[in-house]
Amino acid sequence: MKERLFLHAGFSDFCIGWAKNDTWAYEHIGTEPITDKLFSALRPCTDEISWENTEIYLVNGPGSTLGIRTFCAFIRTLLVLKKINPSQVFVCDALHFAQLILTRQNLPQPVCARLNVTQILCLNSLEDTFHVPSEAEQQQALWLQHPCLPKEVQMFRFEMKEVLLLLSAQSPWKTADAPDVFQAPN
Repeated sequence: MKERLFLHAGFSDFCIGWAKNDTWAYEHIGTEPITDKLFSALRPCTDEISWENTEIYLVNGPGSTLGIRTFCAFIRTLLVLKKINPSQVFVCDALHFAQLILTRQNLPQPVCARLNVTQILCLNSLEDTFHVPSEAEQQQALWLQHPCLPKEVQMFRFEMKEVLLLLSAQSPWKTADAPDVFQAPN
């Protein structure tokens, strides 16, 4: 029986989902700092997980760098302890993840992410490549959460029920020997 563990750390929240038999057996959406609650949030599912049958899906940013690094350290620890092997770990950046959800909902729309005070990236579809958005794209876009964004922009949000159908070892998910935080293309 295949199990799936989903890990996502945004700027103001983090999500953990563990699925058995294509149903969420455990979900945690935290709005507190991940460093305060990660292990207590993970414990209920890690005690039950059959690691040899589990695929791990990590959204590696842009998002909370500390949160993503914490999830990466957790996964790397599992790799070092030989609880899992690299073929069980899949990563996807948050822009492609958002586009995956929007595509599934048949809602074509640009998704933008502020990487820092000056740098913004955009994707218009799953097939698109990262690019600096035009003014029109910025106005039409759903935005990934970032503390520097004005409150009036439309934020991308998702519900855990939408995620389960998207966890498969297919594009845009990629295997990762040792997952790391998203790095912006040069």
